[in-house]
Amino acid sequence: MTDRNPMVGQRIVVTGMAGAGKSTFSRVLSTKTGVPVICLDLHSWNPGWVRVPEGERADTLVILAMPWWICAWRAFRRGLHQCRRQFFTSRNN
Repeated sequence: MTDRNPMVGQRIVVTGMAGAGKSTFSRVLSTKTGVPVICLDLHSWNPGWVRVPEGERADTLVILAMPWWICAWRAFRRGLHQCRRQFFTSRNN
């Protein structure tokens, strides 16, 4: 990693509706910035659902505000792909 953009912090939260593209965006952002991808639940909560202390939280927030119908279509399509994968996996076993 070379010159870091001062507008992007070391801990970035990417949020949005299901199907908004958070995982895809996060992987690309990680590749370009060198900042690792961390699951938000794992980063925001300690074991026993105890909130992470303030000093350990993210310093940059990215909100993916996609139209709901795009998010719904992507989530539906992802669900179909998962069902299809499970169906073919169970038939092969």
